[in-house]
Amino acid sequence: MSRINRVTTKSGDRGKTSLAPGLRVDKSDFSIGALGSVDELSAFLGLLRTELIQKEEETEIEQIQQITFEIGAIISTSGSYSSAKTERGVAALEETIQNLNDNLEPLKEFVVPGGNKANALYHVCRTVARRAERELWAFFKSSEALEKEKAMNIINAATYLNRLSDLLFVRARANQERSEERLWDGPEDNLN
Repeated sequence: MSRINRVTTKSGDRGKTSLAPGLRVDKSDFSIGALGSVDELSAFLGLLRTELIQKEEETEIEQIQQITFEIGAIISTSGSYSSAKTERGVAALEETIQNLNDNLEPLKEFVVPGGNKANALYHVCRTVARRAERELWAFFKSSEALEKEKAMNIINAATYLNRLSDLLFVRARANQERSEERLWDGPEDNLN
């Protein structure tokens, strides 16, 4: 897999860029949208790590950031790159979600993000993870008939992003303890 050895190449000045195998694509290609959102997610996760959160959360986020690079490799190789970390990561996320949910009050309404900085940042990361997942599915759907293994690598990456957004939501709720959790007031009574 190619590595970055120069930042300014000027090769993208005409609206094209290269994927890992050297394939040139338009910057508007679905793969580039998905890569951009995964990169943005990793950057926001890095910002979240600088917040006053528990050490276990900091370690967890760093591991998640490592997996976002795995997902980037899957996307940039159109599924040729295989990642056991991504597959194992889904089960780890599900276990953590369950453990955290066991200690949270059941939801009665939609949550309004905010209340403290960690909560707000978890929600920002959650929404970017959801967008990255949608863009990854758009890339998957736009790809011509993929070999089964390549398709499964992309599906596993999308599944990971789905579970990750769930974890980030639950972590946001768990970090809300420092202030009262705000909920949506609910629909207006006069809606038909």
